[in-house]
Amino acid sequence: MRLPPGRRSVLVVGGGSVPALSSADPLIGIGDDLRLVLWNRGAEQLTGYPAEEVLGAACWQVVAGVGELDENVCRSDCEIAARVAAGGEVPPATVRIRTAAGRRRAQLSTLSVGCPPDDRWLIHVIHPLPEQPAASAHNHGNNRRRHESAPPTTPRQQEVLQLLAQGFSTKEVAERLTLATPTVRNHVAGLLRAFGCHSRVELLAEARRLRMI
Repeated sequence: MRLPPGRRSVLVVGGGSVPALSSADPLIGIGDDLRLVLWNRGAEQLTGYPAEEVLGAACWQVVAGVGELDENVCRSDCEIAARVAAGGEVPPATVRIRTAAGRRRAQLSTLSVGCPPDDRWLIHVIHPLPEQPAASAHNHGNNRRRHESAPPTTPRQQEVLQLLAQGFSTKEVAERLTLATPTVRNHVAGLLRAFGCHSRVELLAEARRLRMI
């Protein structure tokens, strides 16, 4: 899919205009059919993919973002697009996107914009994030020796852990357990401390190793 030259130079956002292709931030635009209609120079530099190769392709196949729990964020049944279509807000999301050099950690901020005359696009502003340092071999060994059996957890923490393992978000866990979202975050923090882990991905990997999920 190619855009007419006059349609690639400017985006209209809330009545004002933003020169997208001159932005230093990587920007990608997604049409109603979830195909890429904008891939600016910042996106080219970040991903290593030239616009000519990706414009018109399905966004979920190009970006292929995965979340902190290794769940597929980019899918053909795009949850972000559905939320925007329903008039909901989309908070920034931390994902690992596909690049020519491998996965890259980034934060996606989403805008719904108008492009004359009638189109509505989703715009992802991609903010590169520093990679999380891997645990040292020494600490990894210590954690394994310390947790040869399951660490003590509360029944509620076990419920939260099981739902996280099923791919539910913090908000979804809160809804299923009829808890406040901050309470679920506190339970997750308690699980991380109990397991000696620094991320949810590491937590779930350790819980699987101990056959708790």
